[in-house]
Amino acid sequence: MKKTTVLVTVLSLAILSAPAFAGRPFLTEDAPVSDVGVIGVELGVDHKTPISEVDSNFVFYGGILSSLELYLEVPYTGLRGGAPGKLEVFNIGSKYNLFKLGEEQILTLVFNIANLPKKWSSLSYSAAAAASKNIGFFTAHSNFGFSFSSGENNDYIFDGYIWGAAVEKSLSETLTLCAEVHSGTTLFDKAFDDNHVTGMGGVRWSLNQKLCLDLSARLPLTAAAENRADDGAPTEKAHYVVGLTYEF
Repeated sequence: MKKTTVLVTVLSLAILSAPAFAGRPFLTEDAPVSDVGVIGVELGVDHKTPISEVDSNFVFYGGILSSLELYLEVPYTGLRGGAPGKLEVFNIGSKYNLFKLGEEQILTLVFNIANLPKKWSSLSYSAAAAASKNIGFFTAHSNFGFSFSSGENNDYIFDGYIWGAAVEKSLSETLTLCAEVHSGTTLFDKAFDDNHVTGMGGVRWSLNQKLCLDLSARLPLTAAAENRADDGAPTEKAHYVVGLTYEF
């Protein structure tokens, strides 16, 4: 926790002096991809209750070709009570925009590969279609895709589908309201009784032309999203998240 706090403070002081863009705080992918040469860094810190666990997450992304963006996500999980966290997974991926309407990017394909924790000894592959559209006074985002795993441990099967829907509305040039319903990987054989669905509400504040701050709360909408312990007690009743996005 202390290391995470120090890191957030140092990063904040370093970039506040620079002259905003953010896909945060959504888990749902959006269709827009970064322009060629644009490089961005996202940092998020997530506090879970009632277990008082703190996770942090770093994402590095950049536009390398017209309509193509690459990204690397590195989560640092399990900080609780001063205990060290774990850096044992990564997620690398790409976004390729397929369709534009004028300058508005409407439809994008998203691919990624992630290594799961060592106890599962597997890799996870996913592909999804993401759509975004300005509709009157708000912007809507949605995605739908599939996730497959491969590895040595057959006790864990993660093949399933993922989906999300989100909206955002600008209140001013600097402040945006955000809302979302999102499902993690839903197992094919439990599609109707084990949905991991969460809801999010939050705000995004453009501090300047390069820096965004986001604040959000994420709540479980289904029992599966509460990640119940062996005694049946929920371990994730709420996530409170603060994040920063900086573009070079």
